[in-house]
Amino acid sequence: MNEEVKKPIWKNLGARLVSALIFAAICFVPFWFGGLPWALLVFVLGILLIREWVGMTDGTATPYAFVIPA
Repeated sequence: MNEEVKKPIWKNLGARLVSALIFAAICFVPFWFGGLPWALLVFVLGILLIREWVGMTDGTATPYAFVIPA
């Protein structure tokens, strides 16, 4: 096998690093305080995860699919 190995692209590393730091800061504060702030963050991220999953698996999803993903 003579496959070409792609070289990594480093030009977007700065943007990825900045967004990772911002997201880490957003997640750290509710984690630090715990309780309700942490539960709300987990709830919101769970809703976004369900939305993304349904969008990827069913392009013609009804609103009910977002409530009970199958």
